[in-house]
Amino acid sequence: MTALQDSLLAIGYTNGKQLEEDVDFEGLHQDQRFIAILNKLSPPTSFAAIRKADVTVESKLFQSESLLDAAALKEHFKNGYRPIAIAIHPEPQALAATTVNSKQTQTLLVKTTSVESILNRNAASARGSVLLHRPIIPDASKESLALQQARSAIALMEMNATDRVWPLFKHQPDPRVRSYLLYYLTQYKMDAASILERLKTETEVSSRRILVLAIGDYAQLALLSDEQKDQSKTDLLNRYSEDPDSGVHSACEWSLKQLAAQAEMEKLRTQFAKGSVVGNRDWYVTKQGAHTMVIIRPEPLFLMGSPTTEAERYGGPSENDEALHRRTIGRNFAMAAHEVTVAQYQAFRNNHSYNGVYSRVPDAPVNSISWYDAAAYCNWLSKQEGLPEEDWCYDPNQPFADGMKLYDNHLQRRGYRLPTEAEWEYSCRAGTNTSRYYGETETLLTRYGWYAKNSETKNALSVGSLRPSDFGLFDSYGNMLEWCQEMDNPSEYRKNQMSDSEQRIL
Repeated sequence: MTALQDSLLAIGYTNGKQLEEDVDFEGLHQDQRFIAILNKLSPPTSFAAIRKADVTVESKLFQSESLLDAAALKEHFKNGYRPIAIAIHPEPQALAATTVNSKQTQTLLVKTTSVESILNRNAASARGSVLLHRPIIPDASKESLALQQARSAIALMEMNATDRVWPLFKHQPDPRVRSYLLYYLTQYKMDAASILERLKTETEVSSRRILVLAIGDYAQLALLSDEQKDQSKTDLLNRYSEDPDSGVHSACEWSLKQLAAQAEMEKLRTQFAKGSVVGNRDWYVTKQGAHTMVIIRPEPLFLMGSPTTEAERYGGPSENDEALHRRTIGRNFAMAAHEVTVAQYQAFRNNHSYNGVYSRVPDAPVNSISWYDAAAYCNWLSKQEGLPEEDWCYDPNQPFADGMKLYDNHLQRRGYRLPTEAEWEYSCRAGTNTSRYYGETETLLTRYGWYAKNSETKNALSVGSLRPSDFGLFDSYGNMLEWCQEMDNPSEYRKNQMSDSEQRIL
């Protein structure tokens, strides 16, 4: 019974009502262990509310064992959400439900006592649910405001009022201001000395990532003095090997490339080719030294998909393929920081026929890879890393072709595999809720993704040529497509043999 509960919670199952009404479980309805599972899967209370359907607002359901003391609810208020319906269940003999608007609170149902007395007497222990909503701000308005804020921040830096600016470098779910500010530092030729000095004392990890990328921007545009370049190279090489954060590690990699320090990086990299994490780092290097892996620790719950208002949404507003829904991954995992290169794949299959027009150099991403080719590479990598066969994720004793099956417990095995769709989307979003991990606008896309408009469809870049995400992943956009674990019909993909598809390994 405990295993059933753990399994249900691990996959994010929350429909206790469906479980309760399922006739297959009728024999367990009086079992206290089964009742405990239903209670675990059921919300603290339930309520009904009548409200007008309005595409100009977005809604969120908040549930808590301690409704009035929940810091998370206060955070929702700070983010513009307001309650539209509240249900409170502080004790068995008292039940209250209210609807709320900006002008008044109207009691719909009160049993044995008033809402006010419930709140006063049970402030610390009241269980309940709150339906929240807030107006949807058009993306054009958000972009306009982000531009204004970023330019204002640059003006403050010009006036040496940097204390008001540094907090803007911290990661936010909507990263627009931060991304524009990074871009404007070099566009307006702000003094690099203040960035270098701030990095020495910055303790907030996500701010360090941006400051490191800023140094790379300055180096790329030749805006650093010789002394600043030497100091930056020494500092970033130390951070590249010692900073435990995967985002800082990858930011250092990109910036050190702009400082022409690839050889020094490679020497440091070989020291970490252990196939496992060294110290408390959130990244490691495979034993063969081929891949840098970053550790991803997902939030308990995240929103997968895209809102109907998002520009270029697949299929448009009415399409359900990208419908927003809550997902739980329920495990930590490691994701390769770079796409698999031609050289790396040829170490597995030296006769692999790929399109050399697209991938012209050995460290460009490999192409013409089927899903089965990708899965076979994962098994090969598991073998190269010395993992026992019982840890491999794909059965090696079957043809890697139509009809092959995955091990039932492949998600629990330690071997290398393709990411699930949820793992890939969570990793690609890198903790943001915008359509891209830097924001929404295509104006900045050329800084993060290599695609038809900035490559003129000529060829793929060497992996890691453009800026990484906060999680430390390169080329999440553009260059080549990535395979995921799930797909409805592998044979259809094999027929197409898409020249721009490749695998992302775990």
